[in-house]
Amino acid sequence: MKKRINGNGKVAGLSEISVWWLRLGIQIERINPAHPQQNGRHERMHLTLKREATKPASRNSLKQQERFDRFVHIFNDERPHEALGMKYPTELYVSSSRPYKGLSEPQVSSDSHTVRALKSTEQRLNGVSRAENGERDHSDHSSICST
Repeated sequence: MKKRINGNGKVAGLSEISVWWLRLGIQIERINPAHPQQNGRHERMHLTLKREATKPASRNSLKQQERFDRFVHIFNDERPHEALGMKYPTELYVSSSRPYKGLSEPQVSSDSHTVRALKSTEQRLNGVSRAENGERDHSDHSSICST
């Protein structure tokens, strides 16, 4: 099973992306609250992102998105990473041989906490995203993550 470490140890009120990860079969591992050192590489990436792409904030959301896109390009294609033997992430990235086919209907466990959290979040997702334009498709979102 794939694993994704998520910050601050909170379990209640799953985010939209956490529900998506769960539905993809990705187990979410939580760090202890107030212990960012347990996820140091990820925290360091966020510090770099904030310094280079958000301070100071851009005039509008389009300009801010341009700064994020430029950061992602530099982070993945122009900046060597010590943890990768001074290689670029794009040098090591390999696309999955399995095509993304979307998600089937959510499967929930009999654990009442899991059922309650998934049902409430799924209802919120259904109410917001399906009302706009169908369930949100995350397959085209680029992201930066550490392993």
